[in-house]
This record gives sequence, structure tokens and C-alpha cells, in this order.
Amino acid sequence: MIVDVGERGTEAVKILTAYVKKCLQLGGVPILRTRYGGLPFMKDGELGIVALCYAPLRGRLETLDIYASNRSEDWRHLWNMVDSEVGAWRDILGMFGSLVKSGEVDKILREVGIELYTART
Repeated sequence: MIVDVGERGTEAVKILTAYVKKCLQLGGVPILRTRYGGLPFMKDGELGIVALCYAPLRGRLETLDIYASNRSEDWRHLWNMVDSEVGAWRDILGMFGSLVKSGEVDKILREVGIELYTART
């Protein structure tokens, strides 16, 4: 699912934080990327992050491609954090986790069209 929030960088941070929390609820490992082959993910000049959830036993979340304006300080900070370290999802929860209450996770993801797929047994 491609989500472009434009100037609402804080909204992008909230959506990505909800995605990370849902992935962890599924017993998964969030995988966040800002680049592929050395090239940054960009759409119309906006920085992007691709989020995947590896949760083979309990289901998986649809991949999230999220973009926001480079003018958003929160988004730039989050993008740089993901760009510079593996496992940045831990820092995202520490810095931005309070933006998303546990009861809001599913609602936020549904609003942007993120689907949960149940694991086959």
C-alpha cells in the first residue's frame, strides 16, 4: 500500500509507528528501508520508507510504502534514524510510541488501507 501524506509529516510518523506496533503484536519483526541499491525511496521529491513485517507464524501485514514532505522535521528525523541504523524500529517506539495508543493501532492502519493476512496452517 502506498501512502502519501504530503505536508503532514507527523501523521506519517504516527502511521509508521502503528505499523511497527502491529507487526510486534503479530510476533513479527519490522523491517524498515529507506533505500534500495543505494538509491533513496522518493516520490515527487518526498522521502519514503518501505516497511515490511516478517511474521510467518501468525500472519503478515501488507507492505507499507509511506512518503511525506521533507519539510517535516519529525519525518526527516525518523527517515534519518531508519537510514542510519538497522533495527531503528526500537528507537521509533522509544521516541514516537506515545503518539499511538494500543487501541488505535488497527484503526490507523485500516484508515490507510493496510491489510492483515492470516497465516495458513
